[in-house]
Formats: sequence, structure tokens, C-alpha cells
Amino acid sequence: GSRWCPRGADLAMMANCGVAAKAPAVLDPANDILPEANDPPCKEALLKGYEPWYRLDAGGRKGHDLLIRRHVNGLLVVGLAPSHPLLQPSAKRVASVSWHAGIEHGEATGKRCKGGEAIKAQTILAEASVVGADAGSDTSMLLCAGVGDARLVELNGRLEDEPHLLQDAPEDEGFLAILQPKRPHDVAKSVEGLIDAAAYAERRRAAGGAGAG
Repeated sequence: GSRWCPRGADLAMMANCGVAAKAPAVLDPANDILPEANDPPCKEALLKGYEPWYRLDAGGRKGHDLLIRRHVNGLLVVGLAPSHPLLQPSAKRVASVSWHAGIEHGEATGKRCKGGEAIKAQTILAEASVVGADAGSDTSMLLCAGVGDARLVELNGRLEDEPHLLQDAPEDEGFLAILQPKRPHDVAKSVEGLIDAAAYAERRRAAGGAGAG
């Protein structure tokens, strides 16, 4: 079944992941709990408090762009950017999402989120199985982190039961993972190698791809 909506109940956990005490702005879990994932306000609330950044051609794969949302507490939420092949009108449907070997059990544990798997930009997070046009023609697509010098806080377990969310709700319930940068309050270091929304829109418009939306 469904686990949680990003910036829903578990953002209380996010605010306590060992970084909130030094953050310039901190979530108040008592006043910042949001609706369930199936409530319409969820997407609007999700976007509040996040700054969008983008990784182009993640993992060296042309067009495999990622949306990296940085929260005020320094944590990063990784998902597909609008220009990613899986989000194009002609894209086949995702039938399943499976976590890459060694990643599934690498989530941080406890209130202080200790022990998360070390993550690099090229680290493969998951494999999406795409339904082919004919029987036996299914293909798979690797999805990487796109962020360097970070550790894994949590994977979005909903994708295992509801893989369609990866395409249907990439900016909220369909996110891939939550990461904590090595230096979460050093903004420049946290987003190193990423580009902002304006640069993303310009680059993808020039390339004939989707805009930042």
C-alpha cells in the first residue's frame, strides 16, 4: 500500500535528519504536516520550501534529465525532469520499478538518519521496466541519483506497488529518493554539477526538449 506523500507525515523525520539544527529555516512538524497523497493540495504544498535544480543527461545517458529539489533543511528529493524520456507523450508505460542491488537496504535509520548508503552522481538507484509493444519486448531503463557526495535517506517504496507514479506524478508521489548532501548547508557544494530552472529551460528549449514547466 501507499507509504507517504513527500512533505507529508515523514517530513517531520526529514527535519530531524541531523541537519535541521543548523538550517537557516527549519520545518515545524507541528504546523507543517500536509494532507495525504490523494488530497489535491498535496502537490502545491510539496513545491513550497523547495528550490528546483536539474541534472542533464544523468548517468551519461542523453536526455535522461533529473529534477533535484533542494529543501530549506538541505535535503534533496530526486525525481524525473519533464524532459526525461519516460515523461514524453510517446513513452511506453512503466510496468515495474526495482531498486538496484545494494541500494534497497541502504536507507538511513533512526531519528538522526544514520548509516545511509554513500551516493555519487552515477550511482544507480533503480531499474524501471517498460512495457513493450509486443509480448516479450519489454525493456528496462536505469535511473541514477544525479547528485554527488550524498547519502541515502529514503527510497520511495510506493513505486514498488505503484510504478505508474513515476510517470503520473514525477514531482510529488512519484519521486525516486531523498538524499542528504555531505555538506547540506553549503548550497554551492550541494548543487554542484546541477543547473537552475532558467538554465534548464534554456538548454532544453535549444535542444528541442521539454521545458522546465
